[in-house]
Amino acid sequence: KDLAAAKAKPSSSSSAERKQVAAKKKKGSRKRVAVDAVFFERLCKILRVCVPSVFSKEMLLVLTQGGLLVSRSLLTDWIAEQEGACGSALINARPDTFTRHMIKFTLLAVPASVVNSGLKMFQKFIEVRFRERLGVYLHGKYLADRCYFQASTQVELPNIDQRLTEDVENFAASISELYNHTLKPFLDVVLFTRSLSRVMGYRSQAMLYGYYFFVALTLKSISPPLSLMQAQESGLSGNLRGAHHRLVTKTEEIAYNDPPAAMTEQLLLNKHLRTLLRYTSLTSFQKFVQQIADQFLVKYGASTVALSVYAIA
Repeated sequence: KDLAAAKAKPSSSSSAERKQVAAKKKKGSRKRVAVDAVFFERLCKILRVCVPSVFSKEMLLVLTQGGLLVSRSLLTDWIAEQEGACGSALINARPDTFTRHMIKFTLLAVPASVVNSGLKMFQKFIEVRFRERLGVYLHGKYLADRCYFQASTQVELPNIDQRLTEDVENFAASISELYNHTLKPFLDVVLFTRSLSRVMGYRSQAMLYGYYFFVALTLKSISPPLSLMQAQESGLSGNLRGAHHRLVTKTEEIAYNDPPAAMTEQLLLNKHLRTLLRYTSLTSFQKFVQQIADQFLVKYGASTVALSVYAIA
């Protein structure tokens, strides 16, 4: 018996060691969310589903949105020019010049209002179309070859309902906003660089762009991993929703074992809720610190540098 116990003991310890090694490998294999080649490859695959061809309705919406963005940048430049002319006319006491530029400003405000409203409307149209394309595609994959059964038994794929509904909705909304937030700044830089070159020249603008490049590097180094934080918060929210869903699907079993079963479920629900709220509070504080640096460096610091450069020029 002692010999058998001695032989069994190393085997159990070796089994435990193997489990620890496997856990370490699994933990080390988790990659941090990053904007790299893999990210862009996956994004391109998803976008091919959202925009299947250049002659699709989605492509027409994207092109229309691009035209509105160009129009908005041009109108913003023209309106800023008229505002400056009105201010100059007031300072120089030229009522005729002021009236003429004020009429132009008022006339430009009409198409500007239409374009701004159209941008929001077409952004929503793009979001709806992308969500429909992704939803139909995922439903087809999910319900083909009994994938729904296989997915329900996989521990590595929790909260399937959230992935197919809320995550798709969030992605469609984010990608429609990303188009506006990338194309418009590029157009603004090109158009405003041309306009400012008449006032301060390209050399002074190069100094401003150098400051913005420095700010971008600084903010990147001190900013928290927002994409990873958002993914983790979404996962915790899915865990809470999954706990509620499990309570609904196993109502009879829980009621049969009540009173202790209901108390156990309450403890689990409260645990998931508090975990989510604690993480949300932590991420809110991290975003607060990051936004302080962003506001100071981008808004006020840029104004200080711009005024100094303009005074020197």
